[in-house]
Amino acid sequence: MTVEQVVSAVAKRKQRLPYYTTARDYHRGRQELRFASADFDKKFADQLAGLRLNVCAPVVSAYTDKLEIQSWGDQDEAVEQGLSRLVGMVNREMVRCGDAYVLVWPNLQGQPTPRYMRADEIVPTVNPDDPAVLELAVRLWIDDDMYGRAMVIDHQGAERWRTATKLQTLMDDLPDQPSAWFPMDDDEGEWVSHDFGVVPVCWFRREADDTDSFGTSALDDVIPLQDAVNKALADLIVLSEGYSRPFWYLLNFRPTNTQNPAMAAQEWAQAVQALPTMGGQNSKFDPAKQKIFTHDGQGPFGQLDPADLSRLIAEIADLKLSVATVSGVPAFYFTQSSGDVPSGESLRVLASRLTSGVLALQRESGPVWRGVGELLGFEVNVKWADPMPEPEETRLANAVVKKDLGLPLVQIFTDLGYDNPEDLAAAALEEQAARTTAAARVFAEGNVLGV
Repeated sequence: MTVEQVVSAVAKRKQRLPYYTTARDYHRGRQELRFASADFDKKFADQLAGLRLNVCAPVVSAYTDKLEIQSWGDQDEAVEQGLSRLVGMVNREMVRCGDAYVLVWPNLQGQPTPRYMRADEIVPTVNPDDPAVLELAVRLWIDDDMYGRAMVIDHQGAERWRTATKLQTLMDDLPDQPSAWFPMDDDEGEWVSHDFGVVPVCWFRREADDTDSFGTSALDDVIPLQDAVNKALADLIVLSEGYSRPFWYLLNFRPTNTQNPAMAAQEWAQAVQALPTMGGQNSKFDPAKQKIFTHDGQGPFGQLDPADLSRLIAEIADLKLSVATVSGVPAFYFTQSSGDVPSGESLRVLASRLTSGVLALQRESGPVWRGVGELLGFEVNVKWADPMPEPEETRLANAVVKKDLGLPLVQIFTDLGYDNPEDLAAAALEEQAARTTAAARVFAEGNVLGV
């Protein structure tokens, strides 16, 4: 291993970092307000700095809420290793940024321990001869002492590096010059070995185009629409604020002192004070609070009508529908409807694209979780929860139909998702036999008595 591998990883990270940062910021509501003009930005940027109507967070939640692992196979071992705790963080990062990682590394007691890694903390290199495994993984981070750190991990161990100087802030990117990095010289030394036999990093990706390509964020097509939603909301607030006080106009005003601007301004002020009131004394023009337009032409004194804000409100609603269209997440995730809430088959139809996306993530993530289990020393057999389960009454009705068709009870209880279907089937058969015996006894006793 050489320092060039560290520098190369830093360079790759720099290319990808803006993508991850943007996705993470938009998901958390730290969004840029893209104004229509520099003048608008100058006038209203501070006023609208905290204005957000976040549609990115519901898109991520729509996927992660349905990415639930029902069982791990060896449930006790999985819980002991903390996989149930990791799965939520991994799923959220994978959907939000497109990539997420789990690094398995010995803890202080020497036991393999899984650790969640963000998308920007690992730079992977796929083995060209076997794309299913990694040839190298470089972990990059900034430690508590503000030094840049790097671990170049292969199938035998890890080479540890540190920057020569401290970074100024956490926002500073890691240096990409070889002279900026030096091997670690602490008690553990530069080289740390492991016994996994492979690179102990598992790479979770969403909709990767190739075996060695990075994943795709679920927010890719949503972020431009989020900008449009924020702009429409900003327009709504600005217009509402602007028209909270009347805009009046005065036509056919011409000062006599055209050569003296000071005297012309005094004439204008006198003319304004002489204007008639509009709706009583309380509505008389106040130059400190209101605005007035003048024009040299025919016409009376009057008031401009306020803008129609309903169009902007409708535009925001239409943009939310556009988010639903491009993301596949049903529109009711973004709006609270007072009408009929979809249910049953209609809900399944509306959520079909979202369900397909969740099933694709399950297929992509299942083998990676099995790889995590192998690194930890036990077998993982992931069973995913149904992302769109049938209503209980529908499942029971289907079970009755299956029973009438003669399907084995064990199969029926298995399809219903019950634990120990064999025991339940045996108990049901015993109960059925007992009822049959009781009915036969009653029938026989009735014949003896001549009933």
